[in-house]
Amino acid sequence: MFTGGGMIVALGPSTITVDDAGGPVTGKVILTVTPDTKLFRASPQPDIADSATTINQLAVGDKVKFTAVHLSSTNNTLVELHAGPAFVASPNQAAPSQMATPPRIGGSFKAEGTVTAYSPGSLTVNVARGNLTGIVTFTIGCAPALPVVGHIVDIAGTRTGTDTYEASVFALATP
Repeated sequence: MFTGGGMIVALGPSTITVDDAGGPVTGKVILTVTPDTKLFRASPQPDIADSATTINQLAVGDKVKFTAVHLSSTNNTLVELHAGPAFVASPNQAAPSQMATPPRIGGSFKAEGTVTAYSPGSLTVNVARGNLTGIVTFTIGCAPALPVVGHIVDIAGTRTGTDTYEASVFALATP
């Protein structure tokens, strides 16, 4: 079994091809969907659980995280997949980053963006989605094993002050 993450680059009736940037297999990975596969879509709202979805509701360009079983060099059976929140802006509708409303102090945040700086104990992110916006520095309680600047990060945690945010979880994907 292995985990990965990246972007959907092709969809078939029972396969999902991911440009895998976050797992042991790099490049395009073809994942076979079976009746036992669990597919989920994340909510654009923080603190809302992922909801079950179908392969027909996924789209090329969706960012995903997955777990699969590697059976052979060309056969990977998908166990579980989580796709980023769906958002289609109409011409009169703002993009998610323009609609962001920061949580109250003590409230939860969930954001996605590109890491612009790292120092021990903190990540600075140009937030593109979630309930924060702009350049935000997050306190983290661990040290990433790989260079992180330029990577896409999903991050969640608690707002601890007017301009302070403590991350309880974050996941990196390559740009």
